[in-house]
Amino acid sequence: MEAKQTRVKCRGIQMVNALAIIFLGVTGVYVQMYPFKWFQFTYYTLMSNSLVVLFFGLHLVLLATGRTGVLRSKGYLRVKAAVTTAILMTFFTFGILLLPKTDPSEVLAYDNLTVHFIVPILVAADWLLFDPRGSYRRTEPLLWTALPLAYLFYALVRGIVFNVPIPENEDSPFPYFFLNGRQIGWGTVTLYCVVMLVLFVLLGYAMYWIKRGKKRA
Repeated sequence: MEAKQTRVKCRGIQMVNALAIIFLGVTGVYVQMYPFKWFQFTYYTLMSNSLVVLFFGLHLVLLATGRTGVLRSKGYLRVKAAVTTAILMTFFTFGILLLPKTDPSEVLAYDNLTVHFIVPILVAADWLLFDPRGSYRRTEPLLWTALPLAYLFYALVRGIVFNVPIPENEDSPFPYFFLNGRQIGWGTVTLYCVVMLVLFVLLGYAMYWIKRGKKRA
């Protein structure tokens, strides 16, 4: 009986956290886009936050309907970890590369705080506290790079091949300064991308290590 109550309480906490992630993600993205700034979806931040909102919408439904089998399946947990690493990429990229170039008043704005800091932290906390151990294969962190690599391909092709301008962006048609090879040189862009990819893989393997299976006696 006590174990059942603990599970119910744990599921309740997860549902509240999922609701918070969805609410903050939706409102943060909305404020960033207002009014009708659809070009904001050029940025990885809005794409990763939208992905998180969609995933945790599904997650909330599964929690509410008690679909424990799906929630505990290795396939689902691997996808959840991929979503987690994708949003943590937003957190670290902004914190390391973009924060020094951002006006302090903008950093403290609601939309910046939510999409760059609060949502990633809540998603990471959900993964750390509630996901079971032993669900990932050793190659998993390499597979998780698919999402940021797909975005990198999109951003570079959009800028180099199609040259689509991005309003209100001094690095247009590139979304970020570290992808603007016309300004900083393509060798520097390559260096940035390689270093970020290595750090992303290291993050993935840190997550793998934290959630590795328990050693058998």
